[in-house]
Amino acid sequence: MAVLVTVLGGLVVVRPGLRELSPGHLSQLVATVLFALRYILAERLSMLIPASSIVAVLSVTVTLRFLLPELFYWQPLPRDQLAWLAGVAVLAAGGHYTMARTF
Repeated sequence: MAVLVTVLGGLVVVRPGLRELSPGHLSQLVATVLFALRYILAERLSMLIPASSIVAVLSVTVTLRFLLPELFYWQPLPRDQLAWLAGVAVLAAGGHYTMARTF
């Protein structure tokens, strides 16, 4: 029910009828539903398995999901950008871990 209310709230913000819904708007609404489902799944899994396992599975599945497109479109990064990317990855993994621990 909360997911449905959130999507309806998003539609109010986008104001369909007053402006055309673009693919970007629709992708954000779909992303809202997928994030909500991910949180619900993480909460359920946290009752069964440790938080570190949830983060490990998330990291592996996301990496595998985006591996094929990355192979075709990847361009070498300068060292400073690569360092920032690694820092973001560490912070994101830490955030997912603490979220899973919270559940």
